[in-house]
Amino acid sequence: MFFAGASLRPAILCALLLASCTLASYPFVEMGGNDDFAYVRSAKALADTGHLVYFGWSSAMLGWQLALGALFIKLFGFGASFTATRASILLVALATAILLQRTFVRLGLRETNASFATLTLVLSPLFIPLSFSFMSDIPGLLAIVLSFYLCLRAIESPLPSQAAAWLIAAAVSSAILGTARQTGWLGFFVIVPSAFYLMRRRRLPIVLLACVWFLCADFTFACLYWFSKQLYTTAEGTSGMKLNPDHLFDVGLAALRVPLEIAFFLSPILIAFAVAFLKQRTRAVYLSVAGVVLFCAYLCLRPHSYGVEVILAPASSGVGNYVTPLGILELPEIGNRPLTLNFAVRVVITVVCYFAAFAFAALLITRTRHHAKTRNVQPTRLSWQQLLVLLGPFTLAYCAFLAIRIFAGVMFDRYLLPIFMVLAVVALRFYQEKVSPRLPLTSFAVLFLFAAFGVAGTHDMFAVDRARLAAIEQLRSAGVPRTAFYGGFAYDGWTQIDSQGYVDTGGIRTPNGIRQLPPSRSKFTPCGYLFAKYYPAIHAQYVLSYDNSTCGPPKESFAPVPYRLWLPPFSGAIYTRGLSPEHLPAPGN
Repeated sequence: MFFAGASLRPAILCALLLASCTLASYPFVEMGGNDDFAYVRSAKALADTGHLVYFGWSSAMLGWQLALGALFIKLFGFGASFTATRASILLVALATAILLQRTFVRLGLRETNASFATLTLVLSPLFIPLSFSFMSDIPGLLAIVLSFYLCLRAIESPLPSQAAAWLIAAAVSSAILGTARQTGWLGFFVIVPSAFYLMRRRRLPIVLLACVWFLCADFTFACLYWFSKQLYTTAEGTSGMKLNPDHLFDVGLAALRVPLEIAFFLSPILIAFAVAFLKQRTRAVYLSVAGVVLFCAYLCLRPHSYGVEVILAPASSGVGNYVTPLGILELPEIGNRPLTLNFAVRVVITVVCYFAAFAFAALLITRTRHHAKTRNVQPTRLSWQQLLVLLGPFTLAYCAFLAIRIFAGVMFDRYLLPIFMVLAVVALRFYQEKVSPRLPLTSFAVLFLFAAFGVAGTHDMFAVDRARLAAIEQLRSAGVPRTAFYGGFAYDGWTQIDSQGYVDTGGIRTPNGIRQLPPSRSKFTPCGYLFAKYYPAIHAQYVLSYDNSTCGPPKESFAPVPYRLWLPPFSGAIYTRGLSPEHLPAPGN
């Protein structure tokens, strides 16, 4: 059996909690969010025509994700394409939660700790909004988690034939599931060979395994070749990799934010180390607390000094596309979006994250050479050396991918999900073996706060989108065509596809080769709207704004559309404003 000898109750409970939190946020609106507008459009085209079509905003292949989305569109109707496709990803997210919990158990965590690690990931303010979005991040994570689980089953199998079957299943599933997001192919390129290395002394059918592995490799290269020939896909290259000092400085800042983001998202686990560290009451503890007080005082006394914004969590730029001081999913829309996490709150979060990470490092150093004085610790399935062999190569390979994204200037917090999984199991296994088999109540309190922020933030994200859609309906009811206003990044992307057939961004494959934006278009940012340059089909006379002061004069004939939030500032409105002459599109734009 797939979950032989295991009780699925904890894993199913994790999935049910994820489903409850996601649906509690009321995540329903028939409009795109982030990049998923283009992905939903591809799924709709597949449901309509039976062909895979891309629209100029995809560097992920999407593969089976589009097939699943098209199936749900067929089942629920074309009028609810966004909700239908997002519901398909919710099922993928639930399956990922179940697999995560069982994988953590097989990696040596106790059942309760495995469940806690799973909930730390799936109830985070990053995972909850992604679980009801047609983005490819969760399908990509599923491919990685499934590869780990199947390889662990192979390692634990007593018979060589069973072990070979599990390895083959891991390779084949990784090859197929990786068609949604290419990072999923690290499963058979890295994870499967790592598992095979751990079993190298066993009598495995090496020829059969090698044939399957090379067939999977041929399949992936064939998919990559096919994808490189598809029109209106994004050509991944080195165009964003510059060697000028300004770009290198931005790369350095983005790289510095990554450890802080890791500490932030894993704080429900790391806070347990802070509690254990404080209980020691040694001189090092007192000095550490004094350092925290001084650091906090520095942040409070010099909030606008150079570099302070860089070291605060959650990040406001670079890493932090989903979880930001402005709430969930920060996009460069028109107007000033209300602030959700003020400076004081971010200082508290940052100090706690830094101290928790420091406590983890301190206990890691001081207790590595000592056995834990705990009882009732379940025997581990893999030794630490075996764990390093299984997780290490994947982590290095994925970090190399992250380094490329950072250097190219395209790095978002959602890219860190696989790293969160690896570090969560390492930290919790160390804690249960060297500190205590049970987590303190403080960890559960922080997890509850994380989940509450995730639910409330996801609700607010969709509440703003519903208000934006209502403001759009006002314009459409007045006879204003879609191409005469900027309604927001995702809505305008759909309008651009309707009008021109693809989003006219730089680096896409066209019948005439890879297209780059002309210099005049690259500088076209009316009212600070950075994405306007990608939508030449829109000749806007109106814009939708977060405030009533940005851009041109307000249009009194269109009333602002209010919305209610669960997080500060608890209310807001979408305003309709006209474009001033200097912001009107120039000929050819």
